[in-house]
Amino acid sequence: IGTMEKQDGKVSVIIPLYNGEKHIEATIKSILHSEYRNLEVLIINDGSTDHSPEIAMKYCKRDPRIRLFNQKRKGVSVARNLGIEQSRGEWIVFVDSDDFISEDFLETVAEKKYEREELLIFNYERWDSPSHKLLRRKLRKRSEEKSASEISYRGRTDALNLIEKILRAQQLESSGKANLRSPCAKAYKKAMLDRYKIRFPEEISMGEDRLFNIEYQWKAQNALYIPRTVYFVQWRRESATHSFHPDYLQRDERLQKRQKQLLDRCGLLPMLNIAYYDSVLSNLTHVLIKGIFSPYSPRRFDSNCRLCERMQRNLWYRQALEYAHQSMDEMGILPRRALLGFYAHRRYGIVNLICKLCYGILMRI
Repeated sequence: IGTMEKQDGKVSVIIPLYNGEKHIEATIKSILHSEYRNLEVLIINDGSTDHSPEIAMKYCKRDPRIRLFNQKRKGVSVARNLGIEQSRGEWIVFVDSDDFISEDFLETVAEKKYEREELLIFNYERWDSPSHKLLRRKLRKRSEEKSASEISYRGRTDALNLIEKILRAQQLESSGKANLRSPCAKAYKKAMLDRYKIRFPEEISMGEDRLFNIEYQWKAQNALYIPRTVYFVQWRRESATHSFHPDYLQRDERLQKRQKQLLDRCGLLPMLNIAYYDSVLSNLTHVLIKGIFSPYSPRRFDSNCRLCERMQRNLWYRQALEYAHQSMDEMGILPRRALLGFYAHRRYGIVNLICKLCYGILMRI
């Protein structure tokens, strides 16, 4: 819905939308307030059952740069992939339907000096208010970021370094706030995505962003980190109570299978063995805390113990634990060492207590 002639150099903004009526209007407004005008906005309605499609349609009718696509509920990966297929711009930018961007984000992406880059990485910040006026006042205080040094990454050695940080969920710089796993607060080259047929894996529903970024980073010849805050994540404390998924373990098992296949296909193992096993152990920890022994789980303790026994037989988890036991440093910080140590020795009662404590800490971060 909506039409626009193709223009060279355009930035395509892709918004996957599912039941986002509370925030989608503010998200669209933040994009339309951009200083850069040669853009298109592709909103992919993923089977919403609220009024968010009507809100999106209202803006579609007002601005020919906005296009709305409707599909049955298929998940965020399918929605993003449809946006990639339908996009016409040189650069692809992803924005979630409850987040906001700064006025200079897209203009920075489109600057001529960046045209030979294949990936632009920016900072993000958690934002607790949807008020656009407050957002604009806050952005005026960012002058010190403008002069921060950009960091260029070139060649295979740098690509390995970036992928290692993706696997370990690390920052590029100690003071930085870039989320290397997320597709947000970044700009991707449309030509790269099409040339190498890089898309979000549609058969998994957890960790798909990580796999997308690993594959893209390995194919890219260069990347540039621009330490400027351009993306604001809408965070709501009440959403913590909805973070429990009864199939968390099954989701992670599918992710681990795909991640291992991708790393093998790209020839990244054993070069990144330490980072790979660290990512597996990190996920194992989160499965225990948020998927097995979550305070919101309705399962009985004995049922959780049976799930732990299933995890003990999982090839990826088992190999990661065996690798980590060769060096206690690879077990991570003390709380993770304790949790994984008691888990490995099947002391599930103590594991349960540690998970309850860690869950409260995680939800306050």
